Amino acid sequence: MDRKNIDAQKLGLKTDEFVKALEEVTDIIWKSEKYQKVTDRFYYTTFMKVRMLLDGIFLQVYNLDNKPHYSIGVALQMRTAMLDLLGLYYVVDEIDDEAAQLTRVYTIMADHVKYTWNDFTKDQKNQVRQDWPDLFDVDGHLKKFPNVGTKIFMAGIVKQVHTLKEAEVIKPIYDFFSKLEHNGAFTFDLIHDAYSPQGNEKLKGLIKKAIVNCAIALKFLSNHWLLNNAPIMLKIERIIADIDTA
Repeated sequence: MDRKNIDAQKLGLKTDEFVKALEEVTDIIWKSEKYQKVTDRFYYTTFMKVRMLLDGIFLQVYNLDNKPHYSIGVALQMRTAMLDLLGLYYVVDEIDDEAAQLTRVYTIMADHVKYTWNDFTKDQKNQVRQDWPDLFDVDGHLKKFPNVGTKIFMAGIVKQVHTLKEAEVIKPIYDFFSKLEHNGAFTFDLIHDAYSPQGNEKLKGLIKKAIVNCAIALKFLSNHWLLNNAPIMLKIERIIADIDTA
């Protein structure tokens, strides 16, 4: 992807326009109160997290040409978004099997409890058991869930063709941005690559691709609450096309 063909200012402005359009979707979701069930809440949480990430980066994206080092901060935030999308597609892969889908959601939900359980007081543990009864067995012990992460996500995205296709695009972006997140042999060079024409070109291309994939996922999530032909959905589809041509 040629750097001169990516209009950072347009990309930033269109990302902002997209986030603003999602405010209408958020209002509809909130008024519908369709976020009570565990799976609905998972979708809503993913929707809000990725939307907030896009809202936080659009000014940095707008200034990528004048401040090339902004690409590092954007890449780190987009890494988080890519992981959220992999988790989303892992759950969606079981969309035709409600019980299996719920089990995958619980696998992700249990991660918090598993790694913070020993920090809770007795009363707090009882409250967690009350709030999340399906995470515990009859004796009150946390059920054994696999450790979630990119490997288990990718291994589980095998049924839904469109989500598999999306995940295969997202995974290498996530892997590349992870080399910035986790300090290692390549991090020093990658940080300074932002200042070289070739390195900056690559970062801008990956950032744009990440934003496009976030937008596609957020449109998909919006369809959980809205019909595809709703006026706001048609507007969102148009903005995504604009982002893709920035």
